[in-house]
Amino acid sequence: INAEYMGDDFGDGLNRTNDQLGQPYLYNVTDNLFWNNTTLGPEGDVITYTEIAGSPLDKPLGQILIESLVKLAQRPGYTYISSKTSDFSELPNYPLLDKRKLWTSGLAVRDCENRRDGFIDQGRLAVLRCLLACFVESMYKEDPHWENRFIQCFNKLDTENVTLCYSLLNTALSYQPAGLLPFTSYWTDDSEHVVEVALQILLAGLNYGQLDNNTFDTSKSAFWNVICNLNTDRDMAFLSYGFLTLISNRLDACTTYLPGSQKLLWCHAELLLLFLRVSQSNPTFRSLFCKSMDLPRLVGVLVY
Repeated sequence: INAEYMGDDFGDGLNRTNDQLGQPYLYNVTDNLFWNNTTLGPEGDVITYTEIAGSPLDKPLGQILIESLVKLAQRPGYTYISSKTSDFSELPNYPLLDKRKLWTSGLAVRDCENRRDGFIDQGRLAVLRCLLACFVESMYKEDPHWENRFIQCFNKLDTENVTLCYSLLNTALSYQPAGLLPFTSYWTDDSEHVVEVALQILLAGLNYGQLDNNTFDTSKSAFWNVICNLNTDRDMAFLSYGFLTLISNRLDACTTYLPGSQKLLWCHAELLLLFLRVSQSNPTFRSLFCKSMDLPRLVGVLVY
């Protein structure tokens, strides 16, 4: 993460790590390896890790993994091309947000000068897939109330997690699936895949703990904190336009004047679930949605 240059070799290594994290058998040793810092040696003896990279190991390896991935997701040159003119300044209505590390403009910031290209999209996709591979541990547990400590670490209320949440929301809801001209939506790069995985990461953070509301404190969750505190008119307009544009894609793609001239998104279910979560948790957005949003259009899309 501290390397000055991250080329294709680093991306290939991260993809291989993602492949290993996604193996179900790994979760059989998760508690010992990631959360107790121990593993079994060749002869069945217990090996305890006490240091990492020459420094004393004072926290679980699983927590270090999530923190490292979150830092990597906000590293200039790998997940965004940093603007030389951006500087740090606190935003009164957005506590814990570092606007210098935002991937794109949208919520909180109208004009973000950070840029992206094909290599940046590949970097975003690689690190988000690694995070998602950690989060799916719950799929291999019989107990629906299983405490997924990877998601707990990711939901910690701090600057890096909050900033990443804004980046994911802005990246997903600012995506334009129509393209500039007919059929140009098929000439795409990895940006659509980034949107799909970003939506899945957001839902993993928002849905965690909802099966057991008595033990889950949403006020300490970075994701719920961001969603619940959105209240400015510009943020509400961005959310409304973004959701309506993306949710309408399924109907728009099937009713174009030139048949097949607009690409159909494959993350329709994720969009609907995120729209439901935001509507449930943010009363300001829910009120705006009921009063001024294009309800007939949205209802028509949902019925279709």
